Amino acid sequence: MTTTAPETTQTADALAVLAAVPGMRYAEFLTAAPAVPGIVAVVADDEARAALGVATDVLAVDAADESLQCRRARVAFQSGRTAASPVRQALAALLAGTLDLDVEPTSPGATGEGFALTPESEDELTAWMRAHLSLRAWVTQDAASLGEVAREVAAALKPALDPADARVGERLAAMTAAARRSATI
Repeated sequence: MTTTAPETTQTADALAVLAAVPGMRYAEFLTAAPAVPGIVAVVADDEARAALGVATDVLAVDAADESLQCRRARVAFQSGRTAASPVRQALAALLAGTLDLDVEPTSPGATGEGFALTPESEDELTAWMRAHLSLRAWVTQDAASLGEVAREVAAALKPALDPADARVGERLAAMTAAARRSATI
């Protein structure tokens, strides 16, 4: 895990904890993570890093404003939720060929961004995620500055699934276009 100089004491604390704590698999995280604000990092094992073609183990960093068991953390690891999860969308885009994932046809006039996967592909992605990804958490008592700390942690850790990354962005756009092209009127 490579980092840059932290901006605040809270950021330094969060970076130290996220680097030191072992990741928990999704099922364990749901029962072990406290229902308090914090930061969640999605972390890949070595096999996942190779499949994704990324150098860092940190894939995503997110603030959990109300609880570490927030909806975004649960949605990311649930089948049928790819259209609602930026983490799932980025993973699906990078793993489409490896896992033979298929997009669900959408209407050419559909609103919203991104794409959904077929039910079979949703299940395949979920199984892969639960086998190869873990979650790390940092707990805070000061939720007021959580968003700022999360941005600083993300800037320091440079998560691999950043949609601003050219490779991730191109693959996301290709998956979205494939879903739109396959739609019928």
